Amino acid sequence: MFYALKVNPALIQILDSNNQRYGADTHLIATQGIAQKWNTRPDMLTPHCTTG
Repeated sequence: MFYALKVNPALIQILDSNNQRYGADTHLIATQGIAQKWNTRPDMLTPHCTTG
């Protein structure tokens, strides 16, 4: 079921340099999922959306 991944130093170096330059989570691994990390600001909603 599980198998060992071959480590590619050149690929790891590219990923590390991109993370340093653009910040963490620049590259997403498939197992991380794609959950939304942002929300709409309430002041950007129409009045209809902000009233009960």
